[in-house]
Amino acid sequence: MVNKEFRECLVSKLSVCKQIDISGDKQFIEFSKTRNRFQSIHFREKVFLYSESLENIYDENYQRFQSIVVCQSHMLPWIYPSLQENIIKELELNISFGISDDDIPQFIEFFESGLLKSIETFNLVIYFETEEDEDSIQMETPNLSGLVNVENLYLEYDNRLSIEDAHYFDDFQSLRDLSISETQIRLETLVNVIKYSQSIQTIYFYHLIVGNNIQNESYDQVFNALGQSKTILNCTINGGFGSLVCLIRNLNLNTHLKVMVVDEFKFSDKNKAVGLCHFPLMIVSNPYLEKLEINNFTKLYSNWSVVSNLKQISLKPRQEIDPQYLVQIHPHCKTISCQDTSNIAEIIKLNHSSLESISINNRCEIVTSDNFPIVSSLQMNWHIRELSISTFVDISLIVDLIQLNHKPLVKLSFCDALGWNITSVFSALAENKHLEYISIINVNTDSELPITKCTDKFPRETISEFLLSLCNLVNRNHQLNYIRIQVPPHTGEIPMSDIETFRKTIQNNSQFLNHLHLYSPNKHINEILNRYLIDNTPYYN
Repeated sequence: MVNKEFRECLVSKLSVCKQIDISGDKQFIEFSKTRNRFQSIHFREKVFLYSESLENIYDENYQRFQSIVVCQSHMLPWIYPSLQENIIKELELNISFGISDDDIPQFIEFFESGLLKSIETFNLVIYFETEEDEDSIQMETPNLSGLVNVENLYLEYDNRLSIEDAHYFDDFQSLRDLSISETQIRLETLVNVIKYSQSIQTIYFYHLIVGNNIQNESYDQVFNALGQSKTILNCTINGGFGSLVCLIRNLNLNTHLKVMVVDEFKFSDKNKAVGLCHFPLMIVSNPYLEKLEINNFTKLYSNWSVVSNLKQISLKPRQEIDPQYLVQIHPHCKTISCQDTSNIAEIIKLNHSSLESISINNRCEIVTSDNFPIVSSLQMNWHIRELSISTFVDISLIVDLIQLNHKPLVKLSFCDALGWNITSVFSALAENKHLEYISIINVNTDSELPITKCTDKFPRETISEFLLSLCNLVNRNHQLNYIRIQVPPHTGEIPMSDIETFRKTIQNNSQFLNHLHLYSPNKHINEILNRYLIDNTPYYN
């Protein structure tokens, strides 16, 4: 066992970077204590300026913050010293206005200040608090030309603002990632981004109003530009309409694109295209794409005329792929996500050397050992490393998968576990010395589908029982470095004797744990985890 002194010596020799989010004065004070204890670690401090109480803290410590979120426009002057000294690298403005807000002129002047040269990542969200029409808005679309070194840009404008300039993004010579969400924008502007940018590699368009509020324009010109692009590597379009035949034709022309995702999209030729599934217009002949998802194209992965380079395959409802076809046409596939378990067991049995991860998401049935013989299939596979089942899954299947103790299988994730039994689950986890990651959320003691989230017929174990079982697991199994298991409901009151047991357990085993997710209102639990730099953030994956 590595003792505390040796661990701190080891930590001092490592180059470690950890981001800390600060949104209150108390949080800043607590973090400062941790910062002093681990002086060898480079902390990347991100401050959320939404409260007047943070003004003095930021003013006195602004040189520490490279990442800043500003939630009120009148707080922008606070960050001028940081901008003048080129300290800020990441800036997020999440600003709401009244229609004739007095802060609007100052906000617009901010972009013309010439102080944004240091910004590498910039997120801008603007919305108006009233339902007035656009003629009442006393605000122009911000001029972002001062962001000369920006590499990552996210924009979300109130739909009563419009990006009318076809060359709005021409000045961004360093821009790599561009995301635009729920914003009104000219079609020509989107086309120019793809046709003329020499630096942009990733584009993400989410529910844009293309053209005007009355009628959106087709994305076909965007698809045509994409077919000729030599710089775009990753493209996601969510929402909109266009021709499926046009999209497939341009995908086949492109030799540089790696990722293409089209979702919540209306295809004007959908009915015609379905009838063309086995004709040349709908055949995919791109050997370069690593990920391709197109909603409503159910035969997508079975319509390839060449050996693909796909690394990910995402099967929608009613979509299947023949196991032998998968091996022959998609031999490089590493990850399969699906909503139907019908032939996944057969795919696993193939023991395909490239396939490492399986993800199942089906909300319509309970997955059990009887209707999903995955355990026996995994015994024939030596390459699957990760398995995620995001559906109602019987606890006996979870225990069987853990008890399999299969050397290649290092990551297990489950959602909506039915028939929860802490003793059987934790006992199986303690004995599995290959598993590194376990996640079990939405725990139900009932073995049947719950009508609501609060219909458990039998209560779960107490928080004390859970905490002591967890401590026993952490002490016995040092291979697990990520543990995320939903705690039983509790008010936050935990006996101090249990807290002390937990503290000693973490102190003795912190070198083995990276993430321990305990969503508890008990402040002592969180303080202990923070003290030993063990991540406890709710949505870390």
